[in-house]
Amino acid sequence: MSVRVLRPRDTEDPGRVNVRLMLVATLIPMLAPRLLAAALALLAAASPARACPLCDTATGVRVRAGVFDADFGANVVYTLLPFLVAFAGVTLVHFAPAARPRRPPRD
Repeated sequence: MSVRVLRPRDTEDPGRVNVRLMLVATLIPMLAPRLLAAALALLAAASPARACPLCDTATGVRVRAGVFDADFGANVVYTLLPFLVAFAGVTLVHFAPAARPRRPPRD
């Protein structure tokens, strides 16, 4: 497998290599077989979902109607809210200024 080094045409220095293009040109051939295998695995996993015995019955229709009703948006927000609060707390702790040691009072 040969890898081409892409050089930008719009730079003033023709010897300068665009690192981003070089990384893309290097990574895509390496990742393409893995991405193809992952896509095929996901497609193979989709067929058991079609084999669901309840999806086409009246029970499946009632379950979908109960899940995707008028409260669906609120239920999604309520489900994601604890994660957002935890993320906000972690972000505040991470970006908080460092505590300075206390100095004794001056006389």
